[in-house]
Amino acid sequence: MEEAARLFERAASHGQAAALFDLAVLKETSKDGAAEALSLYQDAAGQGISGACVRLGRAARDGELGLTADDAAARSWFRRAADLGDAEGALDLGAMLMSGRGGKKDEAAALAMYRLAADRGAVTAETNIGGIYWVGAAGVAMDRSEAVRHYRVAAETGNAVAARMLSVAYGTGDGVPRDEALQLRWARKAAVLGDAVAQNTLGYLILTGVGGTYDYVEAATWLSLAAERSAPGELHDKAVENLRTAMAQLKPDEQAEVARRVTHWREVNKGQDKAIGQL
Repeated sequence: MEEAARLFERAASHGQAAALFDLAVLKETSKDGAAEALSLYQDAAGQGISGACVRLGRAARDGELGLTADDAAARSWFRRAADLGDAEGALDLGAMLMSGRGGKKDEAAALAMYRLAADRGAVTAETNIGGIYWVGAAGVAMDRSEAVRHYRVAAETGNAVAARMLSVAYGTGDGVPRDEALQLRWARKAAVLGDAVAQNTLGYLILTGVGGTYDYVEAATWLSLAAERSAPGELHDKAVENLRTAMAQLKPDEQAEVARRVTHWREVNKGQDKAIGQL
């Protein structure tokens, strides 16, 4: 790390703005480096580095790097990043416009930002656009087919929420023909990616034989994960109820297999310390 910092400092001293950002990232990961990182991010942002603007926006939004949370400042930084062509900046600005954080709520402007972010490769923006068309918001009519089109783009790139919504669409026949096999396929993809709602849904689908599949061990595995990874509330209660039903069908050795599979999933997904997508 010391050698990398030395090289970044040398590059920054020669006017390479991108090196300021790289050095800031490095300092942020070091002990007690937040104040120095903040100063470097500010210098990089002043020289037009969009990633630094995004980081400053998130720090202002979340109260990081020693800053007091300030939504108005966050929105300003995200706008600057979006103006510089940054997809993540446009995405974060869209979220603030959609919720009204840091200023006036403007759903139409939020949708425009999401479209900009999607055009620049932000997968989450495709999911957000899909959600707008799914319910009909931001001045557009509900269009489930259009929603599915955006969800598919995001899901095929590995977005868990979009995969879950594709499962919903195939299960209800909204925007696509009803197809239990595809309902299961997309629910499983979202569950594997860590979506707790999808984990409960997949467990319930398997438990009840949707698509002709009955596998109480697999059902109990996903329901166990959904129960332990969801906050108290409707999702958690549903998962616990479904889990009791599944476990009642299992022999002791099968219950032990469920525990083994749950432990394996936890080990493989150690970085996922919180569930995606609450009800």
